Amino acid sequence: QCPLGQDCLANQRGSQKQRPLHKARRALPERRYVAALIEDSGRILLVRRIPRGLLGGLWELPGDKLQADEDEQSGLRRILLTDLAATVLIGTQCASVRHRYSHFAELLNVYRCTIQGTLIARHQWDSFVWCPLENWGQYPQSRITIKALEEAGATVEVA
Repeated sequence: QCPLGQDCLANQRGSQKQRPLHKARRALPERRYVAALIEDSGRILLVRRIPRGLLGGLWELPGDKLQADEDEQSGLRRILLTDLAATVLIGTQCASVRHRYSHFAELLNVYRCTIQGTLIARHQWDSFVWCPLENWGQYPQSRITIKALEEAGATVEVA
């Protein structure tokens, strides 16, 4: 029984079970990202974000945000050429994951790829590593990278 009882306007109207009112969550803008799962001899390519800004210093699959009307395969080719100096052969999509941040939502589609040429980490990444497939969990990563690797079927042994 409510101690305010008869003085309570919600009680008088019979709407006390609908209290407190919750504000409707505003829809977050969704950003589209694309990444490459590049495997070679039981290893996968991980790149490290430069240590500043959102997710700085974390390891991830090579990829980035797509431009406004860019298709995924063209965008992935552009990103890898610009940021790794790599030409890529794009295979099948192996993961599609969503993640919410405080001010936007991210949709990340991942493609199995093969690279051609020598890699040079530049622009948004300061390093790369060919990580044994079973050890990718030993590198600090964002939650969306972990979700993508798990959905793609990568197995992991955490130290």
